[in-house]
Amino acid sequence: MAVKIGTILLCGLAVVLGRVSPSLADTILVPEDYSTIQEAIDAASDGDEIVVGPGSYAGSINTLGKAIQLRSTGGADVTAISADPESAVVTIREGEGPDTIIEGFGITGGTGRHVPPPTRSSPSAAGSTSIRLLRQSSTAS
Repeated sequence: MAVKIGTILLCGLAVVLGRVSPSLADTILVPEDYSTIQEAIDAASDGDEIVVGPGSYAGSINTLGKAIQLRSTGGADVTAISADPESAVVTIREGEGPDTIIEGFGITGGTGRHVPPPTRSSPSAAGSTSIRLLRQSSTAS
């Protein structure tokens, strides 16, 4: 009887641990894992961290409503996101909240205009997305 009880306890513990165990956040590296920042965002899940190495990354980014941390390893002086002059460089408009963080990037190109989010029938998460340590390049004429 002791063997059966021990087996049942182990199986029961495995089931409980499987239900309680939270999924671990991933760290996604650019350019090692994905060549573009947007590809990394597309692959990310809520809670993931995207770490971007120094360089200039062409293309707009959209956080797609995900609660992610997007940061550079070298800071805004050596890591830049640049977009076509006709588009936004960064789009955050799908209900992102305080768990969406973007930090350590220079921003170049783009329209630089605010586009309000679409009207929602229910309120979005409290708080706002944090964008820190940004440096915007400008051309003097």
